[in-house]
Amino acid sequence: METSLLIYGTYKVKEWNRILKIFDDAGVEYTTSEHITIHGANKKREEQDVWCFYQIESHVTPDQEKLIRRKRDLLKKLYS
Repeated sequence: METSLLIYGTYKVKEWNRILKIFDDAGVEYTTSEHITIHGANKKREEQDVWCFYQIESHVTPDQEKLIRRKRDLLKKLYS
């Protein structure tokens, strides 16, 4: 069966947890990664700003993609 690569990401931890639940409920295998960026690396530690971007990747069938996108679109309304 033909699959496509589906990638989502966010900076928000609560949104991230809900995205993981969507993929778990859809029953698809996925990989996750975190990308950490430090702004102001040459400043004192308490003046630095650390950002963490959470990312999920999965190969999904067209039916799984429709399900995931429909649920993800609902989350966009909450977190945008």
